Amino acid sequence: HHDDVTLLLARMIGYRKGDTATWRLPARDDAPTRARAHVSALLRQWHTRSDTQDNVSLLVSELVTNAVRFAAGPITIRLIRAGGHGLLCEVGDTGNGRPRLSRGGLLDDGGRGLHVVHRLTTRWGVRWTDTGKVVWAEVAR
Repeated sequence: HHDDVTLLLARMIGYRKGDTATWRLPARDDAPTRARAHVSALLRQWHTRSDTQDNVSLLVSELVTNAVRFAAGPITIRLIRAGGHGLLCEVGDTGNGRPRLSRGGLLDDGGRGLHVVHRLTTRWGVRWTDTGKVVWAEVAR
């Protein structure tokens, strides 16, 4: 008899309750403004540097704008104060389109949002869910 053994190692990342915040907004034209207000207030409460506050507010605003523009249904925004000196920003929507960097021209009305996200983050990506997708981005604090 041969015995097969499997070993599973998992590293669980836990966050304290005060290190996360989630908001759910309707996909309306005022969603980016409301998201910026929520994020700015929270980052002030977390004593985040002012330049990081500005960058994260802009980042979330761009992601929420894309969600309003290209998806339907409610938008979920989540900020996580990660270990070390990072922030994780997530914006979820009900859309199924894959966000991608466009070749928008300098004078175009749109198409620069993900370029802004790309420049302000250490990395970003998309995670698919049962109800749509989450665009996530990591920012140094």
